[in-house]
Amino acid sequence: MDRNAAEAFLIEEARLIDEKHWREWHKLFTADALYWIPSNRLDADPQRHVSFVYDDMDLLGERLTRLESEFCFAQAVPSSTLHQISNIAIAPGEQDGEIAVRSNQVIYEIKNNSQRRLEPLNIFPAFCEHILRRADTGLWQIRYKKVGLLNCDAEITNLTFLL
Repeated sequence: MDRNAAEAFLIEEARLIDEKHWREWHKLFTADALYWIPSNRLDADPQRHVSFVYDDMDLLGERLTRLESEFCFAQAVPSSTLHQISNIAIAPGEQDGEIAVRSNQVIYEIKNNSQRRLEPLNIFPAFCEHILRRADTGLWQIRYKKVGLLNCDAEITNLTFLL
């Protein structure tokens, strides 16, 4: 995979999230994948420190089920998101058949369908680390995704949407 292919993969992943195609997004992950959003120091051990999200694929599936349910009251008015992706760099992965992709992202989230006030607009600057593995089908899948929020130490009142 070259940088252009990595960029196309990240753009497609962002499109699936932004368009709320969550089950298609979930299929981008390997069965043994981890999805991690640290809530404090970005290099903290997720086994010893609290995280916003530290999901294996079963937990991520449960998260999606809650988001899709009528009982996800924090998303009674669903958030709309928009991902901007830049500064993409690729490197060999730790295992054969894998590559590491690092990018900067700005994730915009808006609620309440208001465009006249800025209060419902939340901005999440982040760096993302992906470990991509080539599947038997030849397609790339996400084995690991880390979203390092630059504002992780700030007050974040509702992180019930997907980054």
